[in-house]
Amino acid sequence: MNIVEQGNLDIPITIKTFCQTYSWPSEPAMRAYRQRSKDYHLTDAFLTIRRRVLVKPKTFFRLIEQHGKQQDDVDKQKTKKSLVRRLCGG
Repeated sequence: MNIVEQGNLDIPITIKTFCQTYSWPSEPAMRAYRQRSKDYHLTDAFLTIRRRVLVKPKTFFRLIEQHGKQQDDVDKQKTKKSLVRRLCGG
């Protein structure tokens, strides 16, 4: 077990260290997530100290999971509406 995964602490680490520790997402993808963190509702997962960007891994994965569940719900609603249109001939 490495220092990032110890206990319930969400220790902020650099994007580079995050990507060396976890296989997903890649470093360019993490930088894109950071840049569009407001769009993806990930602002709580990133810290900026001077010019250094840090990631809170547990918060990041929790927010990604929440966003995925919300997206699944949206997709289910779209599928349901599409199915109703096809069945009703609309």
